Amino acid sequence: MRNLTYLLILVLFLAACRKGDVKPLAVACADTLQHDIVSVSGPTKTTVNKETTFDISWKAINGCDQFVNLTQDSAENLIYIKAFASHDSCSVCETPASTYKTASYKFKATKAGTYYLKFYKSGSDSLTIITDTLLVE
Repeated sequence: MRNLTYLLILVLFLAACRKGDVKPLAVACADTLQHDIVSVSGPTKTTVNKETTFDISWKAINGCDQFVNLTQDSAENLIYIKAFASHDSCSVCETPASTYKTASYKFKATKAGTYYLKFYKSGSDSLTIITDTLLVE
């Protein structure tokens, strides 16, 4: 009788497990992450309504990272710029880590004044921000 009970439990257990019930674990490989801006070069003076270009260098996790965009937040004459790039953590990249890549940041002021462009490192504090001063006439 005891063996029959174990056999019945085993049959019920096997009947409850169907192949379609098992779903593969989804792993997100591609992420868009903030990357460190390590250097900035551009003019220090411009005119109102003229588009000004700054060349930035950002630090990739590896050589396969692809630039996505720069985000800009502003408060009066303070402009905060952050760099974002896509990173695929599931693929193997043969290019060495800590690769520096470039991008362009375009700025156009609609009024005259002194603007402070603050380029961020990821999770940075005020000591690691690169600040460029731009005089707009």
